Amino acid sequence: MPRRSRRRRLCRTLGAVVGCALLAALVIGCDGGARAAEETASQNIVLIVIDTLRADHLGCYGYFRDTSPNIDAFAEQTIFFEHAYAPMATTLPAHTSLFTGLYPLEHGIQANVGDNGRPFRSQPGLRSIVEVFQAEGYATAAFVSAAPLKRVCGLDIGFDTYVQPKTAQEDAGPTTDAALAWLDRHGHERFFLFVHYFDPHVPYNPPAPYRSMFTTDPELQAFIVEREIPDVVQPGLCRGRVPTVTSTATNLYDGEIRYCDEHVGRLLDSLRERGLWENSVIIVTSDHGEGLNQHAWPQHGRTWNEQVHVPLMIRFPSPRNDPPKRFAPLVSLIDVFPTVLRQLEPSWAGTFIKQARGVNVLAPDFHERPVLAQRSARDCGEHGGPLYALTSEQWRYHYTPDKPELLFDRFADPHELRNVSGSSPGPSEKMRLQTLELTAQLKKRGESLGSEDASPIRLDPVLRREMELLGYLAGPSDEEKNDATTQPAEQP
Repeated sequence: MPRRSRRRRLCRTLGAVVGCALLAALVIGCDGGARAAEETASQNIVLIVIDTLRADHLGCYGYFRDTSPNIDAFAEQTIFFEHAYAPMATTLPAHTSLFTGLYPLEHGIQANVGDNGRPFRSQPGLRSIVEVFQAEGYATAAFVSAAPLKRVCGLDIGFDTYVQPKTAQEDAGPTTDAALAWLDRHGHERFFLFVHYFDPHVPYNPPAPYRSMFTTDPELQAFIVEREIPDVVQPGLCRGRVPTVTSTATNLYDGEIRYCDEHVGRLLDSLRERGLWENSVIIVTSDHGEGLNQHAWPQHGRTWNEQVHVPLMIRFPSPRNDPPKRFAPLVSLIDVFPTVLRQLEPSWAGTFIKQARGVNVLAPDFHERPVLAQRSARDCGEHGGPLYALTSEQWRYHYTPDKPELLFDRFADPHELRNVSGSSPGPSEKMRLQTLELTAQLKKRGESLGSEDASPIRLDPVLRREMELLGYLAGPSDEEKNDATTQPAEQP
């Protein structure tokens, strides 16, 4: 019988006499410290991921628009990570890194399924954190909002409940409704809840009144000019099928964020109303950002800062409720669960922590280290830009085989506009060697795990159509090439 089933049966049998809480105390013994540690380790985990949400479009990260009042209020109560980075600006690889604590070169998922990507396959040394929570008796549930995370992609492993959209995507409202209904049934249990929102992803189509909430104004124009963003980017493979107008796309993108923020607020308020706030670790983050024509790229999948700098905030409840603070050192999404588990100190987390390359960034002996981002393996039929980006305290270095290297000073040039590799050959050479050494290590680890053994799968026609509607895949499938309905307008 699975460990979780045995524990639940034992609790049900003895619950009427002593209750599960007293049973836990009896198992632990009279040591108050051990009991406190066990209580901390048994707290709920709530993971909220807002797909395609770049950090610099949130008020708490300095944005000039009121796109995120609920997230901003939550940020004030958390450990707020100023410089968190996604290992890849693509949905499935980034989520796989979040759930495994590994870089894409290690776990092998380097594109979305059907986009030159393979599904995640759990195996020894390559487990999802969700499997760990499930094995320890947590009720596990996921509410995902888009095709790139449907069951065929493999991240449903370890979830008792996995709710996916019936079509290409679901809006934040219905996703929140489903998650709250699940809490009505399971909120009394110890749980791991994953809520995935997709609204800021193309096609940008926020409902009223959010669709017209933001309009082009001098502040937006200044934002665009400062980053040297072109007014329009023409379509092409991986760049949409219609021209992307920067101001229009940005206004609608911000409307999507504001709409999503309303439902994040609903979810957070519900946790308070249900009495779950003080017994839940709550994580709010994103899998990657969005180009919005910056560096002439409308969407994502590349290594530029705006595509990989993501929001990250974590609230730890009592007795480990650290006071709110801003955390400036560099972190990666691979660090999220190693950090959470080390803060909770459960005895059963050792195997996952040993597996993960990510570390506990809140440890007293943590030392900031460079973090890696990788270009999507999606085939765009053209030079897709730098293959890797390594971010250090001062520099962002971009590596492309057989192409000139790029080096940007993060303090003097945060928007990566002036390549200084020629004038700073020392840092450039150092970071090139660090990039090559790190990627060689990651590839070797991936080979040892056999993470590249699985082959990409061919999507069924329905799921392929859904992926195309979301801007993925180079174009329509062979059997649909003559069907004009396969050419959706991805941008206004």
